[in-house]
Amino acid sequence: MGLSYVTFMKHAEKITKKTSSGRPILKGVYHAEDGSLAVTDSHRLYLAKNISRGGEGMVLDPKTGGVIEGKYPDVRGLLPDEGTESARIAFDIDLLLPGLLALLKCNQVAKKERSFVTLTASSDKEVPEISCTNEFVEAKVSVGLFNKYSDISLSIDTQYLIDAVNLFKASQITTVVLNYYGNLRPFTITAENNSDLIALIMPIRRDGVPE
Repeated sequence: MGLSYVTFMKHAEKITKKTSSGRPILKGVYHAEDGSLAVTDSHRLYLAKNISRGGEGMVLDPKTGGVIEGKYPDVRGLLPDEGTESARIAFDIDLLLPGLLALLKCNQVAKKERSFVTLTASSDKEVPEISCTNEFVEAKVSVGLFNKYSDISLSIDTQYLIDAVNLFKASQITTVVLNYYGNLRPFTITAENNSDLIALIMPIRRDGVPE
């Protein structure tokens, strides 16, 4: 994995600047004793293993490097156990990203406050589909390699998904795997055959309200 400390902190800042001022501890990145880094806004989580020197656990502002006092939540407890996913889709990042960016533009036409896409995969389709629908346009892209042992249906914040994929791209990873645990359960994104970097994202309920 080609992820550097500086790169992770740069991408972590996209999460921390969106967090509520009511939870100041989430404005920082947790530096664990084992050398891993974690950042979350309660809707998504990035965890990178073996990327810092380790030592005393602390929370640092990714923009200023200043220490933020307080106890960071136990984010590792949010991660599903490896091997418990009910389905997986492998994506070539260079094919996935242009499609996601096009769908984001389609949703922006409707000027919605929050853009989301629907990811579906089933045994009767050759390739998974990611789509968006609004009062002005319907669009979809077909991309990914589906294992076909459990149907998938997820509504996902488009920007969250783009941000996560861009983090893996910046880590020089070419193929990512989406691990599915159920329609309303958080899904994870990892590199193929490597879990040193994990992105976890909460799906959106069908009425558009975050789970």
